[in-house]
Amino acid sequence: MNIWSTARYDLGLTDEQFWRLTPRQYSYLLKRHRQKSEHEELLAAIIARSVVDFSFCHPAKPSKYADYMPSKWGRKEPRGQVIERLKAQFRQAKQIGAQHSGKHGR
Repeated sequence: MNIWSTARYDLGLTDEQFWRLTPRQYSYLLKRHRQKSEHEELLAAIIARSVVDFSFCHPAKPSKYADYMPSKWGRKEPRGQVIERLKAQFRQAKQIGAQHSGKHGR
């Protein structure tokens, strides 16, 4: 249940908040979380790049901030695949939520 755990752990949502979200709201919150994470990576990358590029044994070719940002290392997933993956995860979450509600009389 990847989307639920992301909502709970990374976004800090309660179960009630998560189950009230629409897929669009979830994707906007997730996008904002990623922006925040990339900003934090950039801050660390500025320091790392400064240390490396201005040290006594600096590289011949200056590094880039992206060299120190793990989020920039991998390939981007095409938007269509992201949408389909999120739809499938929401369908699964809805099924699990319905099963959970049925067991607990909600």
